[in-house]
Amino acid sequence: MIKRRCPHSKKAGFTLLEIMIVVVIVGLLSAAVVPMVSKSSDDILKEQADRFAALVKLSQDESILQSRQLGLRIKESSYAFLQQDGENWIPFEEGLFRERQLSGNTKISLFLDDIDVSLVEGVVGTEKTKPQIFILSSGEMTPFKATFAFRSGGSITISFDAIGNVKKEVQQRE
Repeated sequence: MIKRRCPHSKKAGFTLLEIMIVVVIVGLLSAAVVPMVSKSSDDILKEQADRFAALVKLSQDESILQSRQLGLRIKESSYAFLQQDGENWIPFEEGLFRERQLSGNTKISLFLDDIDVSLVEGVVGTEKTKPQIFILSSGEMTPFKATFAFRSGGSITISFDAIGNVKKEVQQRE
């Protein structure tokens, strides 16, 4: 006996495979979004300070390997690596040493010989742009301290000595 389907009946619902694919996609999307949303301000500050310290160390290595003088110009909400071109200092336009902007509520303070340096927002790339920190091809650099802080509190101080040894100090919020 052959069963005939009624031409007016329709198949309703989803297959198990379709439901499982949707569950997997939602799981992957939530796994990618949750870490970005759940970063605390302390995590963001630590990430920015660690990136800065790593880039300074890398620039020191690059200066030695390429036998050229590099510099670092720090502003209140950004920093840029510079390369010497004759008498002028030119910022890197792209790559690892390009100018880096800090996240909205983060600021940097710079100390040379324990003296707070004014970080006036100048135009990077002009003839008058000079680095505050020199990174020499001999492996030496200007000793300095850079403090990364949220305007609401909490800070991390990164210190470099003349040969590039780095020290990190974390000050907790009160």
